[in-house]
Amino acid sequence: MERGDKLLVIFEFIDDILERNDGLLPTGWETSEAHGWSYLCLALTKANQSHLNDVFACFEELSAEGIFARHAKSVFFGQQNMSGEACVFSAYSQHASIVMVEPTEDLASAVIFGTNVSAITTIGNIPAKALSDAVNAVNWVAIALDPSEYDRRFDHQSQRDKCFILNCRHMSPNTASFVRQLDLTSRFFEQAMSDSPDFEVLYQDLRLRRDLKTYLRHLLRKTRSNERTRLEKLLCQNVVSRMHAPFFESCLKRL
Repeated sequence: MERGDKLLVIFEFIDDILERNDGLLPTGWETSEAHGWSYLCLALTKANQSHLNDVFACFEELSAEGIFARHAKSVFFGQQNMSGEACVFSAYSQHASIVMVEPTEDLASAVIFGTNVSAITTIGNIPAKALSDAVNAVNWVAIALDPSEYDRRFDHQSQRDKCFILNCRHMSPNTASFVRQLDLTSRFFEQAMSDSPDFEVLYQDLRLRRDLKTYLRHLLRKTRSNERTRLEKLLCQNVVSRMHAPFFESCLKRL
């Protein structure tokens, strides 16, 4: 869908779109409509493990048609196992940024810490050298992840000039789902498309998780599984004091 001089490119599994059951719209569709951005979604099936050649062929055709040259700015998005595709295919645009949610640890290490890819042949099923070259050429890389699922180095902001990490603490293994529920994905897109991105403002939006009941129940389950009874009680007290939450009230009585 072509309109405007900004292009949002989404890599997503059809299976994930169907599982969300939110009108069956792919990620970013509504955001691109609201802002008048051009939009391209590569929706793949999880059963297809050898899709790269087909996607490369598709991008070659789009490039030959001048699609990427006609847009002054573009954002490539992928989450979890599709993050690598967002990285490598960003090379087709000269003014690209990348947004990743919950990428694999080897990809995150290569992007954030500049892991020596010469010692690695592939990351996922994508050549590591191609990923490295693509990332080095982009304007920005913005990543949402829960550092508890990664090496402890991920608990700190990257020092690389064009890489921003949003630490989504205690969200694993549902980080991608919570990021979507908090509408952080669209906020990532808006900042990445901005002439002067300020990804730090996303931390204010991340604070809304304090009122997201699905996240609070998730946090309670994690606290309970770790047998941290005192923290479990404090969490229930905090939630009950701020909102009507019968489930947390019953847990508090039990404690």
